Amino acid sequence: MIRIDKKTVESLEFLLVLEKVADNCITSLGVQRVLKITPFSKIEEIKPELYKVKEFSASLKGDNGIPNHSFES
Repeated sequence: MIRIDKKTVESLEFLLVLEKVADNCITSLGVQRVLKITPFSKIEEIKPELYKVKEFSASLKGDNGIPNHSFES
């Protein structure tokens, strides 16, 4: 288990980052979910998410935007 000190989270301005991400959410449910994000505590949780970031980054670099289809909250 990874332990992240509260001071480290504050130094990284984690809450500020979450607020910036929440500003880009389309629905109130999205805002709520983003603001509940906490740092990962297990390495097993991190690896799949890093892979997703890699996929999204590759898509954006190739000018393939993320589609914004209409959906219900």
